[in-house]
Amino acid sequence: MPNSTGGRRLPFPHRPGGRRVVLPAILPAALAVLLLVAGCSSIGAVFSGPAVAVNSVMITASDDMNHNSPVAVDLVILYDDSLTERVLGMTAADWFNHREQLRRDFPEGLQVVSWEIVPGQTLPAQPVSRRSGTTAGFLFANYFAPGQHRIRLTDQSQVHVRLLKEAFTISAPAPEASA
Repeated sequence: MPNSTGGRRLPFPHRPGGRRVVLPAILPAALAVLLLVAGCSSIGAVFSGPAVAVNSVMITASDDMNHNSPVAVDLVILYDDSLTERVLGMTAADWFNHREQLRRDFPEGLQVVSWEIVPGQTLPAQPVSRRSGTTAGFLFANYFAPGQHRIRLTDQSQVHVRLLKEAFTISAPAPEASA
């Protein structure tokens, strides 16, 4: 059966009349754009900072912590980018005032581990389990003293929280002495 080119076969990617097919040239670029769009959340996570890696928390309180009063400490792990931005702007006082409402509004968007620590107390390393897909992690300490009392967690897998007189710090736990 003769074709429209008078019996001549044109090599791919040409069409009758000598026109080149544009699709193969556009295909790689279109595929790259689709992959970028589909992976935006993954790419955003890479550029927004490291994932939360915490898997244990140890807490040590000084004897003169918080005017000799207990301190509520919350480990907050987030799984929602919009919630991360919201919590990032909160002080500890804001967090503790809005925590229950945030739990109701974002039941799958956050995980909270809470402790109440008294002056002089040492809480040995507590295991922390978390789902995949974390967007951020924070520690909040509810001191009487004014201040942010919020620390953002990143790549620390083991965290030692030191509750001081009017503020707190975090570090990696000291290595255990070998016998």
